[in-house]
Amino acid sequence: MIELYLQIFLLILLVLETFYIFYLVRRVFFFSENIYELTVEVENYREHLESLYDMEIYHGDSTIHALIEHTKEVSEKLKDFEDFYSLIEDPQEVEQEENIIEKKEGIPEKQ
Repeated sequence: MIELYLQIFLLILLVLETFYIFYLVRRVFFFSENIYELTVEVENYREHLESLYDMEIYHGDSTIHALIEHTKEVSEKLKDFEDFYSLIEDPQEVEQEENIIEKKEGIPEKQ
């Protein structure tokens, strides 16, 4: 009788652990997606700052130059996190790999 209770308890524990693992995997995937999106946004911001810096009226402004350098540093740190936590691949890299495979197989490229 005790063995039956023990088996039921272990089965319930196994089911709970399975749900918990599923929950953790979903959170890590969510984190991975958000790190990628944040990296893209910081890169867009950096490009915007550089275009602003290149304008004649702001060219040589030390404040904007410092912002560009700081943004580059933040971007590099985010890329380190993205490399570590990346569960999804960069869509551009995936497309390039697909094109290479299609060329090898003789399949025409997607338009």
